[in-house]
Amino acid sequence: MKHLFKNFLEDKKIYRLNERYYQSMFNKVLAEEVQPFYQTIYRNGERFLDGNPIFSTAYHDRIVRIIQKSPSSKPAWRVWLDQFDNLDELVISLELTDQSSPLVRQFVQKWLVERLPKNEMQALISLLSVQKPIISKMTSVSHSESLVKKSAARQTAILNKQNETQKTDKSVGNYDNLLKNRYKLGDKRTDVASNKEEFHPKDRSRTTKISHHQTKLDKLALGSKSNEQETLVNKNKDDKHIKREKQSKK
Repeated sequence: MKHLFKNFLEDKKIYRLNERYYQSMFNKVLAEEVQPFYQTIYRNGERFLDGNPIFSTAYHDRIVRIIQKSPSSKPAWRVWLDQFDNLDELVISLELTDQSSPLVRQFVQKWLVERLPKNEMQALISLLSVQKPIISKMTSVSHSESLVKKSAARQTAILNKQNETQKTDKSVGNYDNLLKNRYKLGDKRTDVASNKEEFHPKDRSRTTKISHHQTKLDKLALGSKSNEQETLVNKNKDDKHIKREKQSKK
């Protein structure tokens, strides 16, 4: 790992070269000449030379601010989202090295050119080990973005499955309610296969009454039939008795 513009805080010329380095980077990423957004000159004309910001620009309704720190044995790297004057701002605080420079370029690309939504940008920032000076072990922004998209796709699949389950449960509930309503109405349901009508459970009492009434009628019918048979037997007996009496008189 190699630090770039090591003495930028001690040497004004190196500081100016450092500013131009970022200017050139942003021009290439945005494919146009960009202008600094934050004022870096005091009223007396003296320039800010503290590295905050060493470069900034506004592109449409978004801002990027670069804060550069002096070199150390453990290079600092921190990225976060902020707001200034109702504009969304991406802030990158870093030690400029040959490894952190490509990351800056990719973050600017995602934020200003591709215009990633804030929630996806935040997820991307989280994946790149925010506030941890481990630039050498970081994955690329593109790879991290693919991880974010995969995670979002998994969450979407889970939500879709939950929605389908809810719809199924709702359909089953509606069918159960429909059956309950049919039972309450006590209507008949026709069995298409056998063309027979069957009463629902709520009609069972009515069916029982009908069956009981039918049983009574059957009993009465049986009783009347037995009476007729008894009368016929008695008549036959009387006929035989009269016949015998006539024969005895002769």
